[in-house]
Order: sequence, then C-alpha cells, then structure tokens
Amino acid sequence: MRVFLLFVFSIVYGLSALAEHFIGADMTYTCLGNNQYLVTTTVYRDCGGTGPPLEDSYDINVYNLVTGNFVENFAITHDGITTIEGVTDDPCVELPSSLCLEKAVYTGVIQLNPSLDGYFMNFNDCCFTSNVNNIPSGSLSVSTIIPPVTSLPCTDSPVFNEEPPLALCLFEDLSLDLGATWADYPSATLIYSFYTPENNGDGPPPYVGVTWLAGFSATNAIPTNSDLAINQFTGEITGTPTQLGFYLMGVEVFAIEDGDTIAEINRVFRYTVADCNVNRSLAELAEEPVCGDLIVEFANGSFGADDYEWNFDDIDSPDNISSEESPTHTFSDFGTYNVRLITSAGGSIECADTSFLEVILEDGADSEISVNNDYQCLAANSFDFQSNTSKPGATYLWEFGPNANNPTSTQDHPTGITFNQVGVYTVTLHTYYLECEATTTINVEVFEGILSEFTGPTEGCIPFVSTFEATVLNPNYTYEWTINGETLLGPSINYTFVTEGVYDIELYVLDENGCESTVTELDFITVDAEPKTGFEISDQYISAGDFVTIENSILNPKYKVLFTIPEYEHKASTKSNFVYTFEEEGIFEITQTVINGTCSDELTKLIHVGPPRIVVPNVFTPNGDLTNDFFYINPHYNSNIEIFIYNRWGLEVFSSSNYELCNPESGEFCWDGRDKNGQMCLEGAYAYLIVLPNGYIAKGFVQLFD
Repeated sequence: MRVFLLFVFSIVYGLSALAEHFIGADMTYTCLGNNQYLVTTTVYRDCGGTGPPLEDSYDINVYNLVTGNFVENFAITHDGITTIEGVTDDPCVELPSSLCLEKAVYTGVIQLNPSLDGYFMNFNDCCFTSNVNNIPSGSLSVSTIIPPVTSLPCTDSPVFNEEPPLALCLFEDLSLDLGATWADYPSATLIYSFYTPENNGDGPPPYVGVTWLAGFSATNAIPTNSDLAINQFTGEITGTPTQLGFYLMGVEVFAIEDGDTIAEINRVFRYTVADCNVNRSLAELAEEPVCGDLIVEFANGSFGADDYEWNFDDIDSPDNISSEESPTHTFSDFGTYNVRLITSAGGSIECADTSFLEVILEDGADSEISVNNDYQCLAANSFDFQSNTSKPGATYLWEFGPNANNPTSTQDHPTGITFNQVGVYTVTLHTYYLECEATTTINVEVFEGILSEFTGPTEGCIPFVSTFEATVLNPNYTYEWTINGETLLGPSINYTFVTEGVYDIELYVLDENGCESTVTELDFITVDAEPKTGFEISDQYISAGDFVTIENSILNPKYKVLFTIPEYEHKASTKSNFVYTFEEEGIFEITQTVINGTCSDELTKLIHVGPPRIVVPNVFTPNGDLTNDFFYINPHYNSNIEIFIYNRWGLEVFSSSNYELCNPESGEFCWDGRDKNGQMCLEGAYAYLIVLPNGYIAKGFVQLFD
C-alpha cells in the first residue's frame, strides 16, 4: 500500500460563495456541564457548481430516544468556510487537479433536562450532489444520541480520528481510517459497521434509507477486487477500488458498555475514486510450464510503468536478469524459482513496485492405467489396458511378467493380454515424455472358474425399481437371473417389486469356454410399503412458557411413530396426542418420523416461540378497598423479574429482583404505592423499568390514584 499526504489550503470567506450540493457530514457533541451540550456538525460540499451556497445556520431536531416524541430544535451556525484542495508530496501519486471540497463546522449549544430515556439528535437537509454512482438521489442525514442519565454521567460523544480523504486511488489498497476516540469513557467498546445512509424528511425516527442502485449495498458501496471490509473493532476499511467514480458510503459507531449501547455517531460521505497514475507490478505466466521443458514464457500484467527488471532466481544462468516487458527464459535446471519483477515509470526508482511469482518446473510425466476388467476367469481371461496421459508424444513400456502371452509392450493401448496361471499379477507402465519418466502399477487377478457374485440393494419401498449387477463383467459371458420365479438375462438388470415381501436372488454365469457357476442369496432383499405421515399442532406462534398440543393422525398398528424436537433433545415414540411446553424463545422444529420396516417418511413443522408476554397495568389504586390495591404483573412463567419504579424526579421509590413472587391477593412482595421509607406516594405518574432474564425490557408509566 502506498500512503500519500494531502496538503490543506484554508480560506475563510463570506457566504456569497457558491457550493455544490452535500457530499457528507458527521455530528458529535461536548458536555459543558449543567445539562448543556455543545453540538458540532461538520458539513462537506463540492467547491464548484451551481448549487445553493452554504447557509448561515441549520436546525438540529431533538427527539425522545425511547418514544420518538419531538422535544425541541435549535440552531447551529458556522464561523467560516474552509476550502480543501488535494496535492501530494508522494512523487508516485498524481491526484486530479479538480479535487476540491468545502468544509464548514457548525456549532450550537442546547440545554436538555436529565432524562431516563435519553435523546436522539438529527441533522438533515437536501440533497446529495447529483454525480453519485451508487444511488439515484438522496438527502443528507446524520445523527447522534445522548444516553439516559442512569447510564453514565454527562460525557462527550466519541469523535472520528481523521477527516475523510479527498480521493481514493484506483487499484491502490485501501487503509481508510474511520476509527473514533471516546476520551471521556475509554472503558467502553466501540463497534464499527457499514450502514445505509438515511433519506429522511421532517419528523421523528426511524427513517428510510437511500435506495442503492443495482450491484451496490451498505457493505458493497465501492467497487473493489474483493469484498469491501471494515474492522468492527478499529474502524479500518480495506479493499482495492477497481472503478472510477463517486460513491456514497455510511459508517456508524456504537459505544457498548455491559451489553448496552450508550453512545452512537455516524458519518455519511461521498468518496471519490480517482486515477492517481500509480505504477503497479504484476508478474504472470503466459502459459503453465510443461513437464520436462525448461523454457518458460512470461506475461506482464503491470500498469503505469515503462521500465522493467525481471530476476528469474536462476543464479546459474547468465541471463538471470532481463529488462524485456514480457521475456522468455530458459532455466538451468528443474525446481522451484521465486521470480521477481520490479517496475518503475520515467526511470524513477522512488516509484518502483515489486511483485513475485513462483515457478515450478517438474521432471515427472504423470500417467494412469485403466483396464477392461481386473478380475477374470482363467479359462477366458483377456485383459485390455489403456494408458491415460495428457501429454501428446509420450512413449510407453508395459511389463506384464513371464506368465503373460506378451511379457512387454510399447503400445499405449495393449489388448488381448492373457495369463496362463491363476494368481495376482502386477502390471507396470513406464511413461516417457521428453526428459520426464513416470512409473505406475496396477494389480489384476486371474481366478479358477467364473465369479457369479453380484451387487444390488437389500431393501426398498414399493414400488421399488432395483438394479442388480454381476461382479464379473464380460461381453462374451451369459448371465441368467431368477427373481420371484421370473427369469431375466444380462450382466445388469432392472427389476420392479410391486408387492411387500422378502425375496431370493439367483445368478447363473456361463462363459464361451464352458465355465459356469451359480450363486443363490436367500432372503437377499426386503421390500416394504412406504408409510404415510400426518399430524397437527394447535398453534404455530406462541410465547415462551406456553404449550402446544400435537395430534397424531397416523394410527396404522404396523407403523412406528416418533416425534422429535431437536433443540430440546426430546424424542417420543407415540401414536397418541401429547402436549409440549416451550420454555425458551426461538424457532423450533417438530419432526414426525413414521417407520414401516425398512421404509420411513418424515414430516416437519415449525413452532415460533416469541418473547414472554408482559402485560403491565397503566393504573392502580392502593386505597385499601381490596380492588386493584397492588401493582401486579402476570409473570407468564418468568422468574427473576427485575422491576424499578421512579417518581417524576427520577428517584427510585421501589425495586425488586423477584417480582414474579408478587401475590395480587395478599400484596406480599408487591408494590403497594409506598416508597422505600414506607410513606404513601403522591398521586401521579410513575415510571417503571422491567427487565427479564433473557434481556427483554419493558418501560412505561403507571398512574397512581388514591
């Protein structure tokens, strides 16, 4: 990777200058104390064009982080506009002279009351510059959050470490830093990810994302030679841009503490992929080396270069170095060579680039042996051999041994080789190609008589089409099969079983010299009927802790019926209906397996188990009239339910870590409207926070009346 510096020229001038439409922005804040926050929004635009000028001020909208309700808006203003132009001190990089953007830093102060919900702040305005290659159009939107006062003390937000670059160089490896720092809270974990920039109008979140053109997405916003990637822990973006153009990309940063998101910022920016006239070396082969050949032709896939230096790693050769663009080299010996290509442009060594290519020169000639049948009867053996090599012009030497009618052969396809005794024979093939030689062997066997063994299925389900095949295959042999009283001819037959039962298989084999044998396999194949499946479930969508009823509709006494729920490692063999309770959330399979002898069938249905149902009352009257005197929540099979009650000033008046013990009749373990000091609370709205062990959280308000 080549790194270059961008020199920045800054000019502060009046707002009468024109700016192209938006190309990016990000927003952060600083805590000033006394519930005041300095909000900073950095906005980027093209230098030229006929678009509207930067405005004196913009509005920031503030919403409740939990409810989405509008809170207020406030103005942010800037002190001037900075022009950023790109030049580089790297002589190997040439940036386009047209690169230029304007940057304005807007700030504003807002006072926000402490909130148990936190705040969401958003800046949006129309529109992105029109020359974006991965979206048709869109408006600019960036945001951040101020966490609830219970999460952490007043702090600054994370801040991006670096400004966006003016350009990404075509075919240059990226190391784009989108990392951020949270100086006030270094123990939090910052998590980085791509996201689709939001295309919102006026109103509260959530907002709809921009529309990606075909081939683009949040994780594939810039064309690269491999997938664009972001390190989720550092914010470094890697990849190699392969296409010129302008590409919008969004990156968001989440601050995580104890599993909760306690801060969030994002950056939206239109990145420019430019031709920086960079030299890159790429050594290639014109074609793969041929076994036994020391001559290798090279290809040059480099670009941006006009000087070349090849080093073939062949120190015994007087021609080890070449300045040709695509040379041909004769290596001094077989082996492995690490060939190096150094490229440069205009004679500048400072701008040189290097690539390596491993070249392997082998001196072996691979070959394989095939034979018509490696297991033949003595009275009728006749072996046909074939050499299989991909190298035309190769020569061969076969060695069959003294018991063969031809002990040796130089043909590539010797046929009619016979042996005069029973036994196992090793056949050796030597293959010669140029300077290469390879040796391959194969064993063949000659036996007394004829092998009438066969292969075929031993079980099946009607109607069952089965194939039986003799072990010894010879076109001069006669094959006769007997199955269920029927006779069939041929070395391989198909037979259809249409009735359940257990069947014998018999094979008789006769050769042209009168050799014969018979084999009978009793009870060789069992054929059963394929069973049917069927069951019903009372409900496909339930909550954790609820149960379903499984109704089996397969009652055939011959069948074995199994029900399996894999995630719970539950298995039941039953033809009766049964009930099963799902205690956990998720999607679970219920599989019925019906078995009839060797045949079986399966039917699977899904159960969707959602979060536990928590129904929280919105009012209760602790006045002692024995009606609605306690704040009661149906636990729905949950245990270890945590609950926290706060008054309008955010003070905790009641808490419990086992609220499932609340008895609505006696009031034991329930909130009865009193604070921690035993004093009856005043009428009014009280905030509650309910946390289940699985992480489910319920928030809201309950109205207390006397």
